[in-house]
Amino acid sequence: MSYRKLAPKLVSAASTAAVFLGMGLISMPAANALDNDLAKTPPMGWNSWNQVRCYDLNEEVVKTAIDSIADRGLAEKGYEYVVIDDCWQGGRDPDTNKLFSDKERFPHGIKWLADYAHSRGLKLGIYGVPGDETCANHWDSYKIKNLGSYGYEEIDAKTYEEWGVDYLKYDWCRADETLGLKRQPSFKKMRDELAKLNRPIVYGISEYGDENPWEWGNGVANLWRTTHDIQPTWGSVKHIIDSQAPLAKYSGPGGWNDPDMLQIGNGSFGNKQNPNYLAENRSHFGMWSMLAAPLFLGTDISRLPDEIVEIVGNEEVVALDQDALGKQASRIANRNGLEVWARPLANGDTAVALFNSTNRPATVSTTLADLGLEGNSYVARDLWNKRDVANLHDVVSAEVGARDTVIYRLRPGADKTLPGGVLGVDGSGVVGQGEETSLNVKLSNYTDEALTDLRVEVTGAENAVAVVDGSLSVKRVAGGESATLRVKLRASEDAVKQNYALPVRVTWQGGETEGTLNVAVSTATPKGEQDLADIEPLSATSGWARVQRNKSVDGNPLMINGKVYETGYGANSPSDIEFRLGANCKTLTGKLGVDDDTKGGDPKWGHPSINGVISGDGTTLWETSKVLRYQEVEEFTVDVTGVQTLKLHAGIGGDKNSYDHADWVDLRLTCNDEVAVEPEEPHPAPEMELVRAEAAAPEAAVFADVAANRMFAGEIAWMREKGISTGWEDGTFRPNDQIRRDAMAAFLYRLAGSPEVKTSPRAFKDVPRSHPFYKEIQWMRASGLSTGWDDGTYRPNEPVKRDAMAAFLHRLCTNSPEVCSPAFQDKGMESVPAMQFTDVNEDTVFGADIAWLSRTKVTTGWEDGTFRPNEPITRDAMAAFLYRLVNNQWQEKE
Repeated sequence: MSYRKLAPKLVSAASTAAVFLGMGLISMPAANALDNDLAKTPPMGWNSWNQVRCYDLNEEVVKTAIDSIADRGLAEKGYEYVVIDDCWQGGRDPDTNKLFSDKERFPHGIKWLADYAHSRGLKLGIYGVPGDETCANHWDSYKIKNLGSYGYEEIDAKTYEEWGVDYLKYDWCRADETLGLKRQPSFKKMRDELAKLNRPIVYGISEYGDENPWEWGNGVANLWRTTHDIQPTWGSVKHIIDSQAPLAKYSGPGGWNDPDMLQIGNGSFGNKQNPNYLAENRSHFGMWSMLAAPLFLGTDISRLPDEIVEIVGNEEVVALDQDALGKQASRIANRNGLEVWARPLANGDTAVALFNSTNRPATVSTTLADLGLEGNSYVARDLWNKRDVANLHDVVSAEVGARDTVIYRLRPGADKTLPGGVLGVDGSGVVGQGEETSLNVKLSNYTDEALTDLRVEVTGAENAVAVVDGSLSVKRVAGGESATLRVKLRASEDAVKQNYALPVRVTWQGGETEGTLNVAVSTATPKGEQDLADIEPLSATSGWARVQRNKSVDGNPLMINGKVYETGYGANSPSDIEFRLGANCKTLTGKLGVDDDTKGGDPKWGHPSINGVISGDGTTLWETSKVLRYQEVEEFTVDVTGVQTLKLHAGIGGDKNSYDHADWVDLRLTCNDEVAVEPEEPHPAPEMELVRAEAAAPEAAVFADVAANRMFAGEIAWMREKGISTGWEDGTFRPNDQIRRDAMAAFLYRLAGSPEVKTSPRAFKDVPRSHPFYKEIQWMRASGLSTGWDDGTYRPNEPVKRDAMAAFLHRLCTNSPEVCSPAFQDKGMESVPAMQFTDVNEDTVFGADIAWLSRTKVTTGWEDGTFRPNEPITRDAMAAFLYRLVNNQWQEKE
């Protein structure tokens, strides 16, 4: 304790909701862990403070805790340390200076209790302080003095050894104020005395996170408090969970972040009239286990209801906390209280917590790609219910009750007896209020046999999301292959902004399954000129207090260096504020500075210092040129073209976050006047089946809609003869439709004979592994090919432009010459007339590639020979291009 006042119902596991940006699962191992070979997993047990505080502590309370842990089966679950907190002390012997216990409340003494605990298979812990008084001396008026270990470290350590103590909780308790002590040397002094003993004693320190003990605790103690005292309220528990998000890399075997003792069974967590009674207890215990936190109960275990004992005794959740790898969970996503946390486990599994901290049920989801998981099939085990529930092929999703948490343990592989074992159904997306969009539903066949005559029906969410076209079909999905279909949705203008799980039913010859299309309804896409402060954020987190709109974090007018700003956001670093732009905006201008509320800070707690980063879809777009301090402000102009999700991040400037009030002001957003409509495929398209021109000829009906007098009729006929398809289910060509980059990737990948892919999974990191053309995109990367975006990202749903195609094929033949015909390679052919490609400036991104096209006399399909690089390419042009690539036939320009 510190005594400081503080300033489900499961949906298809093969479903997803809003796309969450991944933060990664890998955390740094604990460095220089305390060399006592103890606490290889987080300690577990009971502590007296949250149950009885000070004056109600006595021998019988401790003995009852020992008996209850043993008798109710918790000892065998791992609860072993029974810790006596403050107020056990009776004083110091004036002759020996040794501590002794209060003789009235502990008539048999501490050694007797230790022996009793050992006889029941448990261990005993004790409480001490590095100063001259305990916390109870100050906060509870505990009258016995001279109880601290200052000057008595060696004596106290040996006393604990003589008593048979197994655990020491060492609490700071104002030693800086009473004696002017420094934290680190004071804690190290007791560490060194414990190291001299012949008895192993786990060493836990408490300084409440005031001086970032996670940065120096390893090598000093086995665990260190990261927070001020926990309270028996939902708000306190939720605040502590959020505060642990940046700390994952500091925790590990032998050295643990300690977010304080459990309040399970106390306050609202012990009130059966609380409508969220069980949910809050599950979340409290489940999230502490995800955090690899020490698990110390602080309630009367003898009276703990069976349903709560079942929660804290759930061996599968306890095993998660005690996992030998010791990696604390990282927060993958937080969307307005809907959080996703994940941690890797020692056997290769991954634990995922879908945490709903809000007051209403909601769908909480993430994708395997965002979790950083390789492979396309995982079996999900529900840890609360201790059973396998589904196969996951793309996402993890559940309908989670208010203040509840679903925890899945994911193991690689598949179980055909579970949902998604034969056919995986995946789909997700975002739609703005009052807007219409088309989303993909992916059908993945995980058997070796083809599934035929598949029919897909999608049902909407009443009064929120309507399905414009929800009855789809695909004739065949080959074994091990997948098909992607498009469903058109419309959100009502007054739809609640949340995740919706739309039921999907799929039938085929001989089988059926159900899945879910998870749709996040968001604020309408920005249009025209807007103040970003008028757009509701997707999420907003602050290092202290909460993000304020049009106010400072203290609730005052936004003021930087004496100037008041009418609009903006006030936060305290580290903070993140995210917005949905829907790829409809162009520029963002504004300022970032330190609010005058800070008054420059103070010598004790520090001075304000912040840095800022603006990112779009995970790519940095702008960052401050330096650390900003009191009364400093920096302006920015950011190109946000094509950005779906915008994030404003304020960092702590490399030090503590004291007084780090970060104000984002004058945020002017320029967007298109209308929301661009994404080009739609006229028919659902399964994965392309393209070959190197060796497949059998298709039936005569294929390409029947291409007239013989069309400009590219010869090329299309060649494609038909060679059995090459460009992705329409019925085999027709529809030449005027735009081709997308994912289709182009697939085409060229298979044209090149499907070379082995050897590349990092980080390549084209915005393309999930579940994408139909993931392997083709990776091949492009491995071959050194570009797809035309300056930032190297893929954005597969955008139509390819001709300049990008020119660059693509130029680099294809330059870097992988074996793929191309000799005539297609740049052999220094004589230049063509200057009028060719005259509208292309050679200083453009692809100027060199287009010039090469000109030299090699390749046309890209415009009858007048010009290039018009900003126009999207159509499939008939692509047919001509590839026909000539394979057959060494190039259309001479006039």
